Amino acid sequence: MAELYIRMETRESTADDLRQLMDWAVDNPEKLDEMEELSNLYETIGNVRPAEEIIHAPDRPSDLWKTTTRRMWITSPIRTFGLVAATLALFMFGYFLEFAPDSQNYQTGIGEIRNVALEDGSKVHLNGDSLVTVSYQKDQRYLVLDEGEAFFEVAKDKEREFIVEVGGVLVQAVGTAFNIDYTNNDVTVSVTEGTVRIGVADEAQLPTDQRSPMLYATVGEKIAIRKAVPTIHRPSVEEEVGMNQRIGVYILEKETSPPDHFSSWRSGVLHLNGEPLSTTIDRINRQSQKQIAISDVRLKPLPIYGSFRLDDTDSFIKAIEVLYPIQHIETDKGYVLTYKKNK
Repeated sequence: MAELYIRMETRESTADDLRQLMDWAVDNPEKLDEMEELSNLYETIGNVRPAEEIIHAPDRPSDLWKTTTRRMWITSPIRTFGLVAATLALFMFGYFLEFAPDSQNYQTGIGEIRNVALEDGSKVHLNGDSLVTVSYQKDQRYLVLDEGEAFFEVAKDKEREFIVEVGGVLVQAVGTAFNIDYTNNDVTVSVTEGTVRIGVADEAQLPTDQRSPMLYATVGEKIAIRKAVPTIHRPSVEEEVGMNQRIGVYILEKETSPPDHFSSWRSGVLHLNGEPLSTTIDRINRQSQKQIAISDVRLKPLPIYGSFRLDDTDSFIKAIEVLYPIQHIETDKGYVLTYKKNK
């Protein structure tokens, strides 16, 4: 700690030095009060000086002078420790200012689309009712999609990985473009340019028999990620997911689709290829001021196909009422869907 403090005083400290100080403070919190007490004690001792006549009489050695200088020499390292403790809060503040990653939240409301230009040249396009947190570090660009949907255009940077965490899943890309939809705790990653690598955030904590190589997706591929439903008899991977893959508690299903369909919401169109009605409605509700609700759980898994305009909720309602025995009730806030009653 003494050597560390000297480096800080001479402005030769590094990020590792500051991290070492932080680790020491966390591991030895009980010593901070002792350090402060010793620092205060030294300040008192440091103010004790020999009388002027003794200082100007080098031919008259003084026991007081010898004792004082000896005390100062012995307590000098202690003072160093004390100063470290006394200025710990200042160092912590400086550490987080200079070395801790800056975080920025970007959020949209219902019906809002927001285009965000990041400092490295990357772009994030947020769908309605979405939230993303951006943290840029020295060796990593780390984003968290907390809710909603976003399209990412990643600027190339060989020194810093670009990673998006969403629902416990990690999506890593370098110089690519992809869309992430986070609806009902399910994650869908769609690639329009380049390649992405998909894994699990807590992969290291998974049992060995549940770990799998990361899954790659390229242009035109879509990965649907959902959590497996716990069962008493756990089926094998082949039984449960067929040709798809499993990582920990997640099932990853891959399919192909035209790349321009993946982020079509940016132009106000939603392309559907068998998505459940519940998921479809959640995606429509991000852009519609007239919200749609389902009153009967039996309607939720119904597959929906076709293309719909996000600004024309009425047409969507009419279409699904033709496809399925569904009827709607219109309210001040929107629509409530239920099964059509038999006459």
